[in-house]
This record gives sequence, structure tokens and C-alpha cells, in this order.
Amino acid sequence: MKTMISVIFLCLLFSCGKSPLQLKKSNETSGIAGLESKKVFSSTNQSLFLNWLSPINSAEEGHALLIVKKNQFASDLPSDFKIFLWMPDMGHGSSPISVKKIGTGLYEFSQIYFIMDGFWQLKIQLKNGSTLLDEQIFEYNL
Repeated sequence: MKTMISVIFLCLLFSCGKSPLQLKKSNETSGIAGLESKKVFSSTNQSLFLNWLSPINSAEEGHALLIVKKNQFASDLPSDFKIFLWMPDMGHGSSPISVKKIGTGLYEFSQIYFIMDGFWQLKIQLKNGSTLLDEQIFEYNL
């Protein structure tokens, strides 16, 4: 009986917590300038191309360029779109991201601060007042 309890205890002890594979930092996004990702807003049929102009890490301010296209042509997002960082594991975000429209379908994002290492989401939302119409999420593991 003691052996059975010891085996159960050891199984519980070694099975609790995150997998060591999840704790390993990803090299896919960390510190790579120029990394490009694509998402599509299904509600507007707009393609979003997010191109990082700086390393993606928790040590430096981030800069990115968002290119928006619809049917292969530059297309503007609604003027009240939202962009923000969110860290779901911790239940908080970061400081507001600065958005500068630099041309039709072209947006410069700056003051992007991943304030700590971990799993982050960069969310771009289309809203009508308080109603969420569409959302695209870019994910990063720092």
C-alpha cells in the first residue's frame, strides 16, 4: 500500500506545472527584425501583413509596419480600429501602442513594449462602439 501511495505521489509531483518544452524560449520570433505575418479579417476581406522593423523582445521598444490590402489593393482600416498587447497568462497588457497612418493601407506601430518574457498576443480589433466585429491575433513567445 505504501508503494502505491509513493508511486501516486511521485506521478503527481512530476506531472504538475508547465512542461519544460513550453518554458523553452522560441527562436522563431525573438529578436528577428523583418519577420512578416499575415492574417485576414473575414468581415471586411482585408489582409493584414505585419512586418517587424525591430527585434521582438522584452528589452527594447518594438516597431512594426502594418500593410492592409483588399483584393490586392491598399485598403484602409476603419478609423476606430484598436490595437493592443495582451498577456493572457498574466491577465494584463502593456502601455498603449502608438499608431501613425503613413499612407493608404499603411500603418506604423511604435512604442510596443513587451514588458516581460512570456506568451504575448498583439490584437487588432474592428469594433462598432462596444461591439467587437472582428479580431486578428498575432502571437509571440518571448
